[in-house]
Amino acid sequence: MNVNTKRTDLSGENLNATLLVTNRALAPAVEYIKDRFDILYTDEINENSPLRNVTGLLSSGWDQIDKPLLNKLPNLKIISHLANGLDSIDLQTTQDRKIALFNTPDAVVNDTADLAMAFIINLSRRFVINHKFVEQGLWGKQTYALGQTLTNKRVGIVGLGKIGKTIAKRCSAFDMQIHYWGRTDQNIESYTYHQCLSVMAKNVDFLVVSCAGNAQTRSLINKQVFANLKPSAFVVNVARGFVINQADLIDSLQTNQIAGAGLDVFEDEPNVPNALLSMENVIVQPHAGSATQETRSYMFWQVANHLVQFYNSH
Repeated sequence: MNVNTKRTDLSGENLNATLLVTNRALAPAVEYIKDRFDILYTDEINENSPLRNVTGLLSSGWDQIDKPLLNKLPNLKIISHLANGLDSIDLQTTQDRKIALFNTPDAVVNDTADLAMAFIINLSRRFVINHKFVEQGLWGKQTYALGQTLTNKRVGIVGLGKIGKTIAKRCSAFDMQIHYWGRTDQNIESYTYHQCLSVMAKNVDFLVVSCAGNAQTRSLINKQVFANLKPSAFVVNVARGFVINQADLIDSLQTNQIAGAGLDVFEDEPNVPNALLSMENVIVQPHAGSATQETRSYMFWQVANHLVQFYNSH
């Protein structure tokens, strides 16, 4: 996905529709279409009153689009959602009511894969630990532990979708061996498919989680999987926090069952357990997979474009 693709002009006549925007962080998207819709923000409305005039919802992965909110919007026709996943949306209600749903999956692929690769490199070469070692004036006074080479190491990718494939491509450039687990064997030459996640865990040096976040993948990575990893193995999560059982992860780190972790996502964001923050072999990010200027800019345009195109055709 090339986020520098030319974007069409979204200006034009008013579309005679009222749009509810879930938070002020979506202001850059609103800027594209502020003259085409009547705009309401959720912090401006009476929470107890149904909004019968609202037919469009502009939302993001930071928001819960649950049944109580959807019930306040009885005439809702479309949700344009700034996120890769749809786990924050009540999909059953949207399906039952035949609400059109658009999100921004392709835009985040490259940047999320880059972040996963950054975790792999930083963990293996101890960048953060070594930075603190130098910063604290210990260089020349103490010895430091050696890192791990990436060449010929095995990476196990949980979920070989678009993001998973892009992570695999980056790992291949470092001469790493690609293993993966998913619903089906995709028959990719030189990649090793595993039907059993725990079996794959036994055979890899890095376990990278990039699958969809849904009811089927909740706590997919748990104590059983951790128990099968090598003590020298690292875990990286750029999917959803709840895909990893966080308590099991902390226990595995505290008991040296695994060597470390790189985490972009957490069970209860933005709250990160102190147990994770206090470990020098854990690197954390603030759910920043798509957090580059280029990608976020494209995503803001994309959600605005979804709305314009929908109303132009309905």
